[in-house]
Amino acid sequence: MLSLNAAQVGALEALKLRRDQQRLGEVLAEVFPEVPGRLGDRFPRLIEHGVQRARAHGLEHAVGVGRYLACCCAFGVDFDTRPEQAWSQAVLAAVESAPALRIFQLGRRATEALRRMAAEGRVAAAVVTSFEQALPRLDRALMPLGRIGRLLPPEGLQLGEPCDLAHVDLLPLAPVAWQHYRHEAGQWRRQPQAVQPAPLRLPPPDAAVAATGPTPREPLRVYSLAPVGEGPLRMQWRSELAACCDPAVHPCLTAALGSSVRDWRGRPAQAVSLEFPPLASVEALLPGKGLAAEDSPSWSRITVESCGLRGTEAPLGDLAIDLGLLPAAHWMMAWRREPSPPLHWPRREALPAPPPARLHLERDGKAQAARLWLEGLQALDTQLAAGLDRLAEAWTTVAGLEDARVEAEPSLLSGHAGLSWGWMAAPQGPLHPPVHRIVGQMEGVACALKLRLSARLQGGSALSLLRVDCAGSVPMRCTWARERADEQVPAALAAAQISFRLPWVAELSPVARPEAECLQAIGPVEGSLVGACGLRPHTEGPGLQWFARLELEALRLPVAQGGPGGLHTRRILGLLPAMKLLDWSLG
Repeated sequence: MLSLNAAQVGALEALKLRRDQQRLGEVLAEVFPEVPGRLGDRFPRLIEHGVQRARAHGLEHAVGVGRYLACCCAFGVDFDTRPEQAWSQAVLAAVESAPALRIFQLGRRATEALRRMAAEGRVAAAVVTSFEQALPRLDRALMPLGRIGRLLPPEGLQLGEPCDLAHVDLLPLAPVAWQHYRHEAGQWRRQPQAVQPAPLRLPPPDAAVAATGPTPREPLRVYSLAPVGEGPLRMQWRSELAACCDPAVHPCLTAALGSSVRDWRGRPAQAVSLEFPPLASVEALLPGKGLAAEDSPSWSRITVESCGLRGTEAPLGDLAIDLGLLPAAHWMMAWRREPSPPLHWPRREALPAPPPARLHLERDGKAQAARLWLEGLQALDTQLAAGLDRLAEAWTTVAGLEDARVEAEPSLLSGHAGLSWGWMAAPQGPLHPPVHRIVGQMEGVACALKLRLSARLQGGSALSLLRVDCAGSVPMRCTWARERADEQVPAALAAAQISFRLPWVAELSPVARPEAECLQAIGPVEGSLVGACGLRPHTEGPGLQWFARLELEALRLPVAQGGPGGLHTRRILGLLPAMKLLDWSLG
């Protein structure tokens, strides 16, 4: 392999620059024969100066330098500094544009300027004709040179007629009105969403998406809601051209919709009815998902192509659109629970059955199967009774207790609650992702509990009656909503999670016995009944879940024991160990 140092490369590039300038002079003399005769010995200096000026503007290709020199011949040397040729400054200053685009626009704008001068009588019409005929001859002769003064292989440029998109439109065909649920005046009602299906124009009037170079732009992401289980979504595609090189070729539309790919060219591509694959029917309960789990968009890609050339403005160029479809379905779940009946231990008969819970599930106004959800809701009573069973069993095993009894009137998550969720179009328009809307309400009692533990306590010769009570009521009345993309779901759910701590009160009454010891409480009972309930993010996957948790902290009672002469023994009486009574969830 031949290796050249920097000095050798510089020498070769200087040699190529001289040869390129010579060739530029020869070609320019052929297409503008009157110029060498008019300038005489100054003609080589024109070529050298024009090459320097063109390269200073970033025109490296010989075709671009040739067109710059052609403008010098038509308008005079340093034409790009003159106020009357201000059009050239905008074209030459667009250094970030594709090279072929700047070269094409330089010739196009120069031709338009000469036509205006001819109409005003400042130049002859023959000058305009000569200039228009000279440009393609210059292009063909100079294209093989590639970049002026560079050793790189020649680079071909595509120059042609203006051909570019003006805009494209996506229009929904026979759209259904989007609705969602809202809780008002104690009822869940369906209401129209604020944003409804509407035509989309790309690029938007207030967005600058013009091409600035040969590197393709990232596809525009567009979002739309689609019906679920009601057939495919149909949309009308329309392409408006700013200019067209050949109506049989451009625009070129390609649509990858699901597993099928179709394309259209020319006039048929300007108005096309697109049919997107139907979204699969969604279920409220899916493996690994909770309530209100967010779906992922179903993507389709649409591309439309043209030459991307305009005579005066920056072109739009090729346009690629990724259309993400999300289900327009909105769900609503509402349930109601009644307080549980009183419970007693030791059992003399089977525990009374709790009042049946009620649960309703619907999607877009149509009732859905809810048996599994109802069974899960009713399991709350079953699990709560099992937890109280464990508490009663632990109470009977406390050392020194006789005739241990437990009475309970539990009420957990009683009242009514509801939740609605679904996708809602973004108010900013389809270029922004839809918002996964979640709204809910709860009204009732989070926890209303009356729990009494009683027994006879034998401690040495002391016999006492022991009663430990826990009672309290924690209301639940709240609404919450997540209706904006900048709202985080955990923050929106803060109002839907209720925590509580219920204290215990102990009463220790000695049984009177002459000359016998007695046992007395000398402080409050230590420990509480703690819990929480409401709605929370799913603990093992996406979505949300209703939940209820109830735990017993270790119960201890400070006591003192003594006889008629006074209390002389102090100790902590362990009543119950810490235990989990309930850990229920739905969803």
